[in-house]
Amino acid sequence: MKLTMKTRPLTLTLLAMLLSGFHLMGQVKISGKATDAAKEPLIGVNVLIKNTSTGTSTDVDGTYSLSASPGDVLQFSYTGFVNQEITVGS
Repeated sequence: MKLTMKTRPLTLTLLAMLLSGFHLMGQVKISGKATDAAKEPLIGVNVLIKNTSTGTSTDVDGTYSLSASPGDVLQFSYTGFVNQEITVGS
């Protein structure tokens, strides 16, 4: 059985969480890279903090960066891939 793009999960690799100045309610800088199953970068993945209008998109290298608070949920979406959510600090 051949898998279509819609059944392939979006593979996300968090490159770094810079926790300088980490406080219970403070924001942290989140950086990462979105790749496919073959580890190829995905350009234009939408990265949004759930229930907000705060977000960004991945660049030509598949990397992204934004500020979020511990406990925030990052939503990753990309056409043809399964959406994924990751909680900051987990």
